[in-house]
Amino acid sequence: MRRTGGRPGGEAAPLPRRVAKPVPPAQHPVTFLDDPALLERVAERLRAIDDRRLAGLRRLN
Repeated sequence: MRRTGGRPGGEAAPLPRRVAKPVPPAQHPVTFLDDPALLERVAERLRAIDDRRLAGLRRLN
C-alpha cells in the first residue's frame, strides 16, 4: 500500500463540524390567494416546458 503525506498510522485529521443555519423566510411567497395572475403565468410556463419536453420525446420514438 502506498502512503501519501499526512499523519502516520492512517490517522486522519478531524473534519470541522457543520452547524445548521436558520432558514430565512421566503421573500416573496406565492399562493393562489395572494396573486392568482402570477400563479397562472407560472403554471403556463411550466406547461410550456412540459410540452417542449414531450415534443422532444416524440421525436425519439
